[in-house]
Amino acid sequence: MATLVLFALLLIAGAVTACGGSAASGVPLYLGAWQRVDGGEPNPAVTLLVEAKGDDAALTFRDLSRSFQAQTTATLQDDILVMEMPAENGIVDGATSLQLSLDAGGQLVIDQVLADGTSEPVWVYERVAE
Repeated sequence: MATLVLFALLLIAGAVTACGGSAASGVPLYLGAWQRVDGGEPNPAVTLLVEAKGDDAALTFRDLSRSFQAQTTATLQDDILVMEMPAENGIVDGATSLQLSLDAGGQLVIDQVLADGTSEPVWVYERVAE
């Protein structure tokens, strides 16, 4: 009898975990306004706005000090937002592949994907307090 109860509890725990996993992942984790971290502090002049666009994310990069704004779209792959940037993008130098992920502390990290498949951090963003 104890074995049946334990088995039933394991099934219920697995079902709860499976249901909770999808709700706590995906594009919604990235939505909102972010400020780039410069010199250890969030910079309100350099921001990133992430909005839902169907199953993808619409990104708006702004740099008020340069009167610059650029928009692009990123797709979700394994809970990481990925995008290809054309050479003349105004955001990074040259054409590049970028990926956006969240670190353990909740910061948004933008990495450049290099030709050999490795990545290196380009920027870190802190979520804007609501």
